[in-house]
Amino acid sequence: MKNINRIITVFLLLIFVGCSEDSLERLPKDQLTVATTFTTNSNFETYAWSLYANILPGYYDLISIWRERGSDLMVNNSGSVGESLLWQQKTVPSASSLWTNSYINIRRANLMLDNIENSQLTDEEKDHWRGVGLFFRSYIYKELLASYGAVPWVEKALTESDTDILFGPRTPRDEVSQNVLNDLLEAETIISSSGSGPNTINTDVVRALISRFGLYEGTWRKYHGLGGETAYLQASVDASTKLMADHPDLHSSYDEVFNSESLAGTAGVLLYKAYEFGIQNGRWSHYNRSSIGHEDLTKKAVDQYLCLDGQTIHTSPL
Repeated sequence: MKNINRIITVFLLLIFVGCSEDSLERLPKDQLTVATTFTTNSNFETYAWSLYANILPGYYDLISIWRERGSDLMVNNSGSVGESLLWQQKTVPSASSLWTNSYINIRRANLMLDNIENSQLTDEEKDHWRGVGLFFRSYIYKELLASYGAVPWVEKALTESDTDILFGPRTPRDEVSQNVLNDLLEAETIISSSGSGPNTINTDVVRALISRFGLYEGTWRKYHGLGGETAYLQASVDASTKLMADHPDLHSSYDEVFNSESLAGTAGVLLYKAYEFGIQNGRWSHYNRSSIGHEDLTKKAVDQYLCLDGQTIHTSPL
């Protein structure tokens, strides 16, 4: 009996000594994990589609336009007296879907960025997907800066142990905006000029965001007396100059840009959200294609458009 007990004891010892936690871990076969997602180029491409879908706006879902509601440039007739922010009637909410969704998407971008180096990608592929990740993170922070000013800067996927960031103070606007500009300028130099295929993030799309962000942040700083506007305005000029050289033509019909079933091959359109019946639908055309008339430009806004000769209505003979 003693011999049998000894054999059992030795057998159990071999089992527990020979088995490590790694050998007992089994990854789910029906779910994506970090270990199975960030491996090959096609895996990164598939993951990136979630960034396109969750971060980029679609038709009529443009926050920058909605901010003009109730101003002297846009009439809002959807049953309110105008945009509360513009009339200084905004109250501070206890929670914000913009804040929550933004940091969910920042985490999505950071997860990809954190796992590039240990993947099976070539150096060229690593550069491209790092550029894509930096683009999306910068896009989100551009909107956060416009809505909140100083916000927490997060450049890695956080865990519960990162309490200094999770419960930390807001990062100063100067630091956040400089980080965004640095990331975009880096993305411009490393991202693939052709993207990962048609209608994807490429060098031109990055330059378009540099142009937009640099103009916004530069003018905000200038007219609010924050200083440091030159670097942002110059970055906007540089990116815009390259874009105009590579894309000198715009679509001849301004109306068709907002009233077409597809923008594929449209001159001047660098990136668009494609709609396909039954897969990705859009219903917002009824806002300005019917008598519903929720929103429209004011006469002052229309008068700011240039005539065909490039002059304003005040100086052009057209």
